Parts: sequence; C-alpha cells; structure tokens
Amino acid sequence: MPELKPLQLELLDTVDGVSTVRARGCLSDNAAAAATLEALLGADCFASHVTLDLNHVDFIDSSGIGWLLGAHRRFRSAGGGLVLHSIPPVVRQTLKVLRMDEVLRLAKDESAARSLVRGETIA
Repeated sequence: MPELKPLQLELLDTVDGVSTVRARGCLSDNAAAAATLEALLGADCFASHVTLDLNHVDFIDSSGIGWLLGAHRRFRSAGGGLVLHSIPPVVRQTLKVLRMDEVLRLAKDESAARSLVRGETIA
C-alpha cells in the first residue's frame, strides 16, 4: 500500500466572491484542516463561498468525512457555501456508499461547483 500523505490545502484563487481551494493527500485524521482553511481564507471564511477541488485527494476515511460534514455545517450556519468538485472515483464511491452525496453539495467540475455555490441552476 502506498504511503498516505497528510492533507494539504492551497488557495488557488478568489474570483467574483468565490474562493477555490485545492486539497491534496488524504482526508483522514484532519483535526487541523479547519484551522488551515481559516488560515487560508480568514476568520470569516465560513461566511464566504468556497469550492473545494478534491482531484488530488488519494483517500478518505470517517474522520475526513466528519471534517467535511463539520465544514459543511459551519458554512451553512454562517451563511456561506461549500461545494466539493472534481472528486476521484474512489473518494466519490466512499461518499456515495455512506450517502454523503445526499448531504454534501457535490459537483462534476469547478465550473459546475461555482454555479452551485452561487445558487444558480445547473443545466
């Protein structure tokens, strides 16, 4: 089994009020991930609109799902929005088996995620 790399978050850009963050590594045991998100986007980040690119995530487990659920809840409570996109098949399958696709907002790609986080209808 290949070595699992710790989660890294990187702010790619902020355009028209929507920030795009790229995740790399493993969504697992991520107690510091929320703090990293706040460090990237500022203390009021949960009131903003964020798309999270998961294309480079190798693995997700229950603690990673817990982090995503907690972040989703914090964004909703603060009036912001979080949409996950470009999800690798192994991660998407895990989310689907656990029915997280019914709770979290998922999009095919960045363009669809930007529309969804803004509340636009996706064709």
